[in-house]
Amino acid sequence: MHFEIEYCTVWGENIGVLIDGYDKPVMLSTADGRIWKGEADVDASQPAGYRYGVWRDGHLVRREMCLTSHRLHDDGAPDAWTDRHIAGTAVPLFSLRSEGSQGVGDFGDLATMIDWCVRTGQQVLQILPINDTTKTGTPADSYPYSSISIFALHPMYADLRQLPQVRNKMGDEILHKLAEANLLPSLDYPLVNSLKLEYLRLLFIKVRRLTLRSKDYKGFLSANADWLIPYAAFSVCRDKYATADFSKWPKHSSYDAAEIARFCHGNPAAEFYIWLQYVLHVQLSTAVQYARRHNVLIKGDIPIGIDRYSVEAWQTPHLFHMDMSAGAPPDAFSAEGQNWGFPTYNWERMAEDGYAWWRRRFAHMAQYFDAYRIDHILGFFRIWQIPFCERGGLLGQFSPALPLTADEIERFGLHFQEEFMTRPFINDALLEKLFGSLADPVKRTFLTRAHHDIWHLRPQFATGKLVEAWFADSSRKTPTLLKQERVRKGLHALLANVLFLPDHQGRGYHPRIGADASQVFTRLAPQEQDAFRRIHNHYFYERHDDFWRNQALQKLPSLLNSTHLLPCGEDLGMVPQCVPAVMQQLQVLSLEIERMPKAPWQTFGDVASYPALSVCTTGTHDMSPLRLWWQEDTDLTQRYFADILHGWGPAPKEATPQICEHIIARHLASPSFLCILPLQDWLALSDALRHPSPEEERINVPADPHHYWRYRMHITLDTLLQTTPFNEKVAGLIATHRPR
Repeated sequence: MHFEIEYCTVWGENIGVLIDGYDKPVMLSTADGRIWKGEADVDASQPAGYRYGVWRDGHLVRREMCLTSHRLHDDGAPDAWTDRHIAGTAVPLFSLRSEGSQGVGDFGDLATMIDWCVRTGQQVLQILPINDTTKTGTPADSYPYSSISIFALHPMYADLRQLPQVRNKMGDEILHKLAEANLLPSLDYPLVNSLKLEYLRLLFIKVRRLTLRSKDYKGFLSANADWLIPYAAFSVCRDKYATADFSKWPKHSSYDAAEIARFCHGNPAAEFYIWLQYVLHVQLSTAVQYARRHNVLIKGDIPIGIDRYSVEAWQTPHLFHMDMSAGAPPDAFSAEGQNWGFPTYNWERMAEDGYAWWRRRFAHMAQYFDAYRIDHILGFFRIWQIPFCERGGLLGQFSPALPLTADEIERFGLHFQEEFMTRPFINDALLEKLFGSLADPVKRTFLTRAHHDIWHLRPQFATGKLVEAWFADSSRKTPTLLKQERVRKGLHALLANVLFLPDHQGRGYHPRIGADASQVFTRLAPQEQDAFRRIHNHYFYERHDDFWRNQALQKLPSLLNSTHLLPCGEDLGMVPQCVPAVMQQLQVLSLEIERMPKAPWQTFGDVASYPALSVCTTGTHDMSPLRLWWQEDTDLTQRYFADILHGWGPAPKEATPQICEHIIARHLASPSFLCILPLQDWLALSDALRHPSPEEERINVPADPHHYWRYRMHITLDTLLQTTPFNEKVAGLIATHRPR
């Protein structure tokens, strides 16, 4: 029986597959250097294990790493995870800096970064999402996980050096300002984007007629029209009406494909955005091909959410729960949980066509990337879903989930009282504790008396966003004392003072996560508190394991097998027990971080025991870089220095290059297939190259929803490439501890 094997590789020629029971390998061929194919006659009735390798003169010289989860007709599992280990760097594209870039890293700098990877023996470069996030033109748009399109690339990544020049006074002035912006210590997001778009508009006027007639441009438009036309129309309307909130547009607030096609046809404003995406596609494709020629994998990033003011929400709102927001329960990043603001997925509707929306998204990614990070892969098992009217993450519940009935709660030994347990409990004692001398004005403004010493929030303050809106209204004439931060935080604490949350679909109740630390919990008798703890533990750690496993296995297999890409899952946070087994079954690499161990009893992970099916790293963009982490908690650092690094005496006050080298060497020597380290931590190996201020190397602060993403290298890639001793040091560490 004939079958076809696909294999994505960047490591040489003479790739073959040795099938169990067969003496000779099936040699594969490739047309593009990425997908390797072959055919063989096998007995389909027998399971067939197989492994990849490099053959020379008929002899196996090296077993290779399988970068897919393809099966031979789903028979058996490939014997693919070998002793091969790959090192690489993680850095946001916007953080790159070269002498010729224009205030932000761009696709030209991406190629230069690949040169550094090659020079130091690295074979993978990981970047953050690079999709267009332009909504407001303010620093708020710097958040790369909140794009207006899952397909469109961000205009700021256009490398103006690769384009024809605009030779006039205005063009020269813009280029001069961009050169000045390139000298700034960090990214000025609004300035750089406005200047680049202004320059690109001038250039479009110059090249429009010739470009729109070109065969390549027409081919790009034809192949991508299904997302490109809606994106162009969305961008034009956003500019015209000064908002990405399409519900506020006087025209086109509801998507109509035929109407939008007519709107874009011959419209110069729409043509500009189509042309701009063509330019970005060509430049990124060029950089990607450069990477593949130099045996470097580019690892992309797929955000778990979509922005509620995006092309997708406008074009296909039926695929999302627009009245809900996605987030995360409390974890090491945020003690009160996170509310990302993204609408959650309507998986039932998506399943009707076999998750075509997701398969299309993955296929688009495959144009540019060889591997990808699935942001918050836990979302394919279940998502933390918060009503859109709420502000924080504490009042969320998992979706899908199995809510508890009142009878089930009673069987745990807790008498269920709906009014007392599901409505914020507020009494005089709590108000005095939270507000002190402000308790009386708080009562007059925000509360109504229910009975005796029990109070309820007024309807106009019944949700987190209503509270925030009141404090944001500068026209309020109420006393200044009511606008103190203590009052605002206190009101949010009142809203979260519940034991159970009604299910969003009215099917029962969910215990509020962490409610055993709430004030209302103290109102329970000791035996009732014990019962609630049992309910809480059962619901969050026992009840859903099989249910969530089945949810993931309904979605992930067809999505992962829809492309050749190597999948890596970001599996941090409150991880259900079923997740590791499902990821291993589907050959999705886990993420291993020493300071965020998977085992709850560990303070630090065991680097030497990481699974082969994993990516190990010293930290992520959501964490403090190594040097900053070393300074944040001296007690924890001392324990790490003594127990993990086996140092004597007090830990040094800062992570010296020698300490960083010790830590990096341990990670490089781990069993993980991929060891991808943040650029900041690589640079920490050198006194001369490390940033003078570790605080300036932080990329994101997850607990701050308004964080400004603007970190850039403080040195240029040009300097980095020319620093031979440092590059030799990195190459030597990789060669010693992570042999190919």
